[in-house]
Amino acid sequence: MARENNVRVKRLKRNDLIAQREKQKLKHKLNKELRKERKLNEKEKKLESKNNSNEEQKVLSDKNDSKPKAQKNSSYKRAQMEYERKTAEKQKHIEESKKRQEEKEKALKNYKKSKKNKFKNLCKKTKSGQILMGRQIGSLLDKIEKNNK
Repeated sequence: MARENNVRVKRLKRNDLIAQREKQKLKHKLNKELRKERKLNEKEKKLESKNNSNEEQKVLSDKNDSKPKAQKNSSYKRAQMEYERKTAEKQKHIEESKKRQEEKEKALKNYKKSKKNKFKNLCKKTKSGQILMGRQIGSLLDKIEKNNK
């Protein structure tokens, strides 16, 4: 007997769960339909407001026929203009980077040239193989003067 009561309780619990699920489904469907109706109402209101504004614009445009209307760009034209702008920007960026690279190379070339000249001057030797001290002292004097400026 106790077991039969226990089984009945479980069945009742299952039935309650099923009933709750069905209630949730019904609530969900109702809310879904309410949202659809709200959307439709909003769309209708927008259309009405657009129609009203179009009528007002027509009245205003009849009064102001002397002003030319600005045409709206289609999505294709806007995309094309955006593409052209981006390609021009990219081209400009490439030119600037080339310019910087050339300046870098030129500066590096000048630096290497001056370093080579300094090395030649510092390494000059007499016939007997001694280093010419006048050039060493001259280069040191140039460095001191450069640092003082």
